Amino acid sequence: MNTEAEGVTERIFVIRERLAVRYTKYAVLQILFAVLSIILSFLYYIMVISKMTLLEVSILGESILIFNISRIFFGLGIPYALSHKTPKLVRQGRLSEAKYLVMILFERGLPLYIVLSLTTALCLGLYLDIPSKYLIFTLIYDLFFIIFQCIMVSYQAFMELPKSSLIDNARMLSYYFFIIGLFYVFRNLESIYYGWLLSILVILPLAIVFTPIRHIQIRGNEKPREDLRDLLFFGFPQYVNYLLITLSTYVDQFFVAVFFTSEIFAIYYVLSRITKNIQSVISSIRIGTVPILSYFTGDKEKESKVFKLFFKFVLIFATGPFLVISIYSDAIIKLLLPPVYYVGVLTLSLLVLASFLTFIRSMIYAMILAYGDIKPLPLYTLLLLLMRIASMYMLQLYGSEGIAMAVLISECVTILLIYIKYRSIIIIDTKFLAKLGGISLILLFCSLRRIGALFLEFVIMSGLLGAYFLLLGFFRVLEKEEINYLMGTGNKILRILGKFFYILGNF
Repeated sequence: MNTEAEGVTERIFVIRERLAVRYTKYAVLQILFAVLSIILSFLYYIMVISKMTLLEVSILGESILIFNISRIFFGLGIPYALSHKTPKLVRQGRLSEAKYLVMILFERGLPLYIVLSLTTALCLGLYLDIPSKYLIFTLIYDLFFIIFQCIMVSYQAFMELPKSSLIDNARMLSYYFFIIGLFYVFRNLESIYYGWLLSILVILPLAIVFTPIRHIQIRGNEKPREDLRDLLFFGFPQYVNYLLITLSTYVDQFFVAVFFTSEIFAIYYVLSRITKNIQSVISSIRIGTVPILSYFTGDKEKESKVFKLFFKFVLIFATGPFLVISIYSDAIIKLLLPPVYYVGVLTLSLLVLASFLTFIRSMIYAMILAYGDIKPLPLYTLLLLLMRIASMYMLQLYGSEGIAMAVLISECVTILLIYIKYRSIIIIDTKFLAKLGGISLILLFCSLRRIGALFLEFVIMSGLLGAYFLLLGFFRVLEKEEINYLMGTGNKILRILGKFFYILGNF
């Protein structure tokens, strides 16, 4: 009897691993798109931002700020509920029922979301005194982007993650293409807003055409019992968490916009955007992690191994790049921006380190979301927001560097608190951390002597990153059992990585 049960369990995990392979296969394409996006974003800073006055940058930054904050009402928790309820219906072939749940978002959730978001953006825009024509452009773009977001939910609800990823990345690429192109035609601030609108208007019809729910007919006798209230109630804890995360993400920019001069805000905003662009590329290694990890929940031993390996895997691929970029923040500013931004070298270094901790926190959130124990999360996110605001008030005397330090401190404390609560899920290997810390110190020691020439600085950065990954293998940061697990999966990329660590570690 036990043997039969073990056989069933093993077959379930074989199926789950095949599904996990399906999601990780498109991760390389996602990373390529992300790298291309960051190249275009760097061109955006060199060719557009560096040609604008600090006052123009301040207006643009405030427009983007109110747009980002207005998204706190996105879906009101419905997308999270759909991500849990519809995949099961899709796997069972109950497509009509799955579409019915998604249509609740469009027919009843979307109008409410539009009203709340646009009202919030309008009030914030008036409070920050954004010129009326730029505020109108922002509100129109916000409206179309809201519709686009809801369409993307339908892709994710039907487990069409590769299509969703491709369309979203195509939107980002068109965003930069149109902005850079139009700016060099008109040479004014308005051209950037035109680029916003064109980028979303070109991609939105494609998203509608290829949406998986387009050709599915809803049958009256196949409607599920859930309604709008059920979806809102199910997703409410995660929505509160999402709301607080969004606020804590942009509260530092809002604080600088309100309490500092427009010139200081412009510099801080640009450095924050550079940091977020770098983070988005490194974060591409975790695409699809929630659905992947959720396939392994249910068996404690298997779950423990996979979660532990996942956490170690993302750490080793994120630590080196973030550390090197933080050390060479002056070279990043010299490459992208005019001399007026050079006063923000220390600010950028602190923001990059804070971004690394934000990346770690997002990894932990992904593990907790996959595990399903999400009710305590809003409390910790609220603590993050409160700590961030309190520390900014205390450190504002130090200027933008003090604000960046406040972000860094709040991330450190939040991660510590979350780990104390979820240490049964977040399994930390102290031996692994010691090795990773030792390698980081080696990189830091090798960076103490600076050359000064910009080209040579980037050559050294590339060399340090290469040395970092070689040291990961030589120091055996992954155990033999974990490497064998990677080499035993059905994914070619993971097998190659496993073989790389196996050879360097001389196992």
